[in-house]
Amino acid sequence: ISSPMNVESGTLNISGNLDLGAKITLNNNNLNLKGNSSQITNANASNYIVTNGTGSVNVENLNSARGTVNLPIGTATNYNPVSIANTGTSDTFSARVSEGISNTTNGAVNTTWEISEAIAGGSNATISLGWNASQQNGAFNPNNATVGHYVNGAWTAENSGAVSGSNPYNITGTGITSFSPFAVMHRGALPTAEPLKKNISVYPNPFREALTVTAEDKATVHLYDMSGKMVGSHALVKGTNVLNPAALKPGVYIYQIKNTNDEILSSGKIIKK
Repeated sequence: ISSPMNVESGTLNISGNLDLGAKITLNNNNLNLKGNSSQITNANASNYIVTNGTGSVNVENLNSARGTVNLPIGTATNYNPVSIANTGTSDTFSARVSEGISNTTNGAVNTTWEISEAIAGGSNATISLGWNASQQNGAFNPNNATVGHYVNGAWTAENSGAVSGSNPYNITGTGITSFSPFAVMHRGALPTAEPLKKNISVYPNPFREALTVTAEDKATVHLYDMSGKMVGSHALVKGTNVLNPAALKPGVYIYQIKNTNDEILSSGKIIKK
């Protein structure tokens, strides 16, 4: 690809090598690395895959035989590459990145990586995340950084190595067996208390029509667009709730689940395809 490409509709299926000499902007579309050996080469801070909408880069058959696969993704303004290796059950992994980070203090990289697997369970992954100095907020300290993993309404720390490189910087997390939003933060930005409720699940993510929410008790889930405008609210009963937010357009949304005392039990990002 020697000229910028803007994917207006459809899917890019790559069965060999995708040699980048310019950006590819996905919008709400996907790029799939098919087979057992397809890859993206010659990516850098000028030439990468822009995940500016709901689209993601997906890699099939990621297992120990395939080794580490580099996914050169970024936003419209920043290069935030991801590399993934999986020594567990072979699976398809998806990755996209967006500006901003929620539910943490001022000690983080202002970026969220959405990484998911097609079939939950069985994976043992190593992921590396890249970012630029301009994305670090004021209190971020690379010398005390960790890979953060957003689970059940709170950031937790993954087993992480030291930060390396410079623009992009890089950090690696190991032994990862579940997938949801990831970020880079210093340990002081992690919560000191457990979330109020642990047994809350929101899935699948991304979703197309039905969204399932499990709750320990009666609650309400509020949905917000990325500007902070509330676009939906649904009452939850104890147990499994299957929602059909048909009015939502494809895009990225924030959810908050509150109990009857208006306390936030869980929050995070979801994507509607």
